[in-house]
Amino acid sequence: MHPADIADSERLVIFVFGDDMKEDGAHWRAFMPGADGERSLYRSEGLDFCEVAALGKDVARQRPDNKRLRGWAVISASDVRKLPGLQLKVSEPPDGHGIIDSWPNERMNKVSLAQSLADDAATIRFPFSP
Repeated sequence: MHPADIADSERLVIFVFGDDMKEDGAHWRAFMPGADGERSLYRSEGLDFCEVAALGKDVARQRPDNKRLRGWAVISASDVRKLPGLQLKVSEPPDGHGIIDSWPNERMNKVSLAQSLADDAATIRFPFSP
């Protein structure tokens, strides 16, 4: 059970699929919002590596595109909130799910924000298919 609000200190996980994982980390495309204007994420406080990996496998199974889970990016809520305009919101179910929303309309501005998130992220890269 997570608190109703996402604390600045929370670690957030963005799962990375297909070719959005580079040799040196997650590509900025992994942080871009979808057609709905949101970027899905999961709150990872209290979860160990195996629990995050299992969650990622569940998310991968639900994707319509069948792209392989390549790993995940970890950012803090404060990394998101320091960027102009972006907002974090709890979006459950499932438990621990959240979104980044309030992205700008212009693609160039979205890319710039996604690049900033990618620069701040730590990355867990699978050397194998989980």
